[in-house]
Amino acid sequence: MPDPFVFARVGWMKFYSGKQSGDERPIGGGSYNREKIGSELFNFKKLRDGRLLGFFQPGRKSHAIRLERILRGFKNNVLEGVLIVFVAKSPDSKGQRIVGWYKNAALHGKLQKSTSVERDFSHFICSADIGNAVLLPSSQRQFIVEGGEDGFGQSNICYPLEPNGTSKQLSWMKKAEEFVDSYNGENLLVNPSAEASSVIENALEDTLESAAGFESNPRVRSAIEQYAMNWVERHYRSLGYDVKNHSKKESYDFLCLKNQEKLYVEVKGTRNRGDAVVVTPNEVDHANKFGDTSVLYVVHSMTVKGSRRPKVSGGHERIIQPWNLKEGTLRPQGFVFSLPKES
Repeated sequence: MPDPFVFARVGWMKFYSGKQSGDERPIGGGSYNREKIGSELFNFKKLRDGRLLGFFQPGRKSHAIRLERILRGFKNNVLEGVLIVFVAKSPDSKGQRIVGWYKNAALHGKLQKSTSVERDFSHFICSADIGNAVLLPSSQRQFIVEGGEDGFGQSNICYPLEPNGTSKQLSWMKKAEEFVDSYNGENLLVNPSAEASSVIENALEDTLESAAGFESNPRVRSAIEQYAMNWVERHYRSLGYDVKNHSKKESYDFLCLKNQEKLYVEVKGTRNRGDAVVVTPNEVDHANKFGDTSVLYVVHSMTVKGSRRPKVSGGHERIIQPWNLKEGTLRPQGFVFSLPKES
């Protein structure tokens, strides 16, 4: 039987570990955060006993959680062994995204008072051992949680069960669980510097426009990337490969399997001639490590019409297999300086 789970909306932060320079308070997450500071500020603050105490506001009027809508028929005040997936709306891009989670957590039906000075004595509603928690770097917060009637709506909590106890059977919930179960990327609780790496990658992409066909319009960029991904997936499926999309959690886009063959495929899409493409430090590291089985697949010279609702068509392909970085030119475009934290 799968573990009980629930989705909880919080404000957006990088570290959720108290006030830090550039990460002083949650962004979004409800009207409370506009006037005060929500206690999710400390959701990934490690306590002396190795635990995390988490907070989210269950509802606008009620501060209680209906635990029976997580585990059918449950009647006690604390539900153990829960997967709590924290979701926040990105301030920089469209959609609400998974930012982290607690596994094997204890979830209370009502807010609890904290005696922890490390959390400024702020309330909590759930807890977990730090070894059972993951906080995603910003670059890994790519899983978009659907909104609306069949998604994660206006309430700050999304139950897996209807009020009458029946399962919601929503596909996005299953996909989100699969994402959490299969994730093996960076965890800011283990490696806080991974957030700096994601900042560097984003800064690199934002500055390499002309040389590698980088699109400054995010709608056009997204349409081109998806067009290229679809192109490459069709190609390998037509050749009989089992194609797995790992773009949300790894430093490559597709893992393609056939018999004993394994290929790690990095996809790049551009409407220029494809003479150069942007690669991140993590992509370079992966290509160097898995050169014999690494593939660079460039879809280039495509046509894009429109900017608000761009439509992509045409294009040509170029496949570099194996992807040996020494055969091309890897040219750094400059340095990115991350400012030290204020004391």
